[in-house]
Amino acid sequence: MNNYALLNFMGGRIEGRPLGIGIIGVGHVGREVYERTRQLDPNRAVVRHVAVREPGNYRGIVDNRLLTTDVKSMIGDRRMDILVEVAGG
Repeated sequence: MNNYALLNFMGGRIEGRPLGIGIIGVGHVGREVYERTRQLDPNRAVVRHVAVREPGNYRGIVDNRLLTTDVKSMIGDRRMDILVEVAGG
């Protein structure tokens, strides 16, 4: 199932707003998840947060405004609908 098929299956919107996605980890798998979700229609799905241990290591790879080390704040964000955990180790 590709990204668009999955989004269509899910409806792609929650209460009239885009689906909010959070990602924990930006290694090999996490980076691919990030890139693919950023390609989705922003009216249907938006990456809200990306949690990593060392934000400085991901500048230029991930939008700096999305980077955080605080997973609890991600969980508490009411705009978040899906949390994808792809942290290694």
